[in-house]
Amino acid sequence: MLNWAKTVSLRGVGCTSDQLIEWFNEGKYQDILNNIDGLISKRNNLAVLYNLKGACLSKVLRHSEAIQNYQTAIIHDPDFPDAHNNLGNEFEFEGKCSLAVEHYKNAIRVRPRFAQAHYNLGVLHHKSGQISDAKLCYETACAFDPNYAESFNNLGNLFKENEETIEAIDAYQKALNANPDHPNAKFLLAALLGESLVSCPRQYVERLFDQYASRFEKSAIIDLYYELPQWLPKTLHAKNNYKSFGSVLEIGCGTGLFGEGLKVNCTSLIGVDISHKMMTVAAEKNVYDELHHEDCTEYLRSAPLNFDYIAAFDVFPYIGELETIFELIKTRTLCSGKLVFTTEHNQEGDLELQKTGRFSHSKEYIENLCDQFKYEISHFGLINLRKENQRYLCGGLYVLEF
Repeated sequence: MLNWAKTVSLRGVGCTSDQLIEWFNEGKYQDILNNIDGLISKRNNLAVLYNLKGACLSKVLRHSEAIQNYQTAIIHDPDFPDAHNNLGNEFEFEGKCSLAVEHYKNAIRVRPRFAQAHYNLGVLHHKSGQISDAKLCYETACAFDPNYAESFNNLGNLFKENEETIEAIDAYQKALNANPDHPNAKFLLAALLGESLVSCPRQYVERLFDQYASRFEKSAIIDLYYELPQWLPKTLHAKNNYKSFGSVLEIGCGTGLFGEGLKVNCTSLIGVDISHKMMTVAAEKNVYDELHHEDCTEYLRSAPLNFDYIAAFDVFPYIGELETIFELIKTRTLCSGKLVFTTEHNQEGDLELQKTGRFSHSKEYIENLCDQFKYEISHFGLINLRKENQRYLCGGLYVLEF
């Protein structure tokens, strides 16, 4: 998955402001905001200090104030590349792409070998579908900074998206040379090399959806023809003879796309998701009675389970091995109920890590789990999940009784 996160650039001057930058790297943003105005009042290094203040305001989601401080930094130093780069990030966040491009290019004009600005410009082009421009920007950033793991990673993602497997493998390997623990590069390289993994690393999944949260719904519904959230709750309601679902637990609730349809026909709806940023979007919809930022396995292991329905839509491809989940639901649920979920369907075999970095599951694999943990399959059908590379992705829809 593409790393949409933009690189913020800072430059220290003098002992006191260097200490603030150390705080920034430690995530002490509010501590900086509590102290930085005192330094600004001394009227030294104003461009640097306003740039740092803007970066902190951005981190605490005060984006309009961040823009004001970056602009003030540029007033004090019109050729301050760090402030131009960071202001470009903010304008892109607000969807003002032309202004973002202008400031990234200003940063590069002043500092031609500014790898971070080339990378950030590449991310903007990549998100906009300008693939050749994105590739050039990533390659330029990598040339100026051979240890730029994120740029190699995104270059690998770009190649993978265009099914250029050899080039993607090379880029991911270079990302890992720069950062051996890079979660995205490590996992997707393993997928492309056909390694026999049985689960997605939590760090990879959490990072993936945190970075995707702000554009998830637009991308899924418009770009990928993702119609499942609209018709699946209605279909399940019909299969339930138009009775209430009762109490529902939705694991991997994401931004609440399915929750909106489920809420209409249930008495309570609890959502669990590993991505805090996806859940932030879900919370704004006010369809969940409770939301829990937690790995679904951890939640199933520790929370009281007393639900009529447990739903997992487009979740299991990002988990892989399902034995633990099936066991926890069966052994810890306090009442009988139904487990409803979708898979990316695999015609043969059991569990397969695909080159996309997602897992597919066969019907035989699910049947074996049902035999092991005493579930009954009351419904199975093949469905179109969404489009990928202009083709519909085949999925399986299961309703199990336990």
